[in-house]
Amino acid sequence: MYFTREFSIKDLSKYLTKSEILDLLHICDQALSIREEDELRKLITELKKLIPFDGFSYGLGTKNRDVLYFVDVDYSLEYLERYLEKGYIHIDPILDALVEERKVIN
Repeated sequence: MYFTREFSIKDLSKYLTKSEILDLLHICDQALSIREEDELRKLITELKKLIPFDGFSYGLGTKNRDVLYFVDVDYSLEYLERYLEKGYIHIDPILDALVEERKVIN
């Protein structure tokens, strides 16, 4: 399943049951009130049960995006080794944008 901006709830019915769509909406609602790292970890665990995926990274930030830091990376060791070996860390557009805006805390 590939999500784009144009992806709608109606499209989800092709992949998820009504119950699963409600679970996903509940997860989205919960995401709005996350304040602590353990809450985020719990939410990601619930999301992974609903929509299986191989790996992820996520972070926490404020509404005005003054602070953003990486909380966890769940990619396989093999993937991370390849990512570093190939130097992708130096050309990753997401990391580059975060560093450029000084949003990443060392």
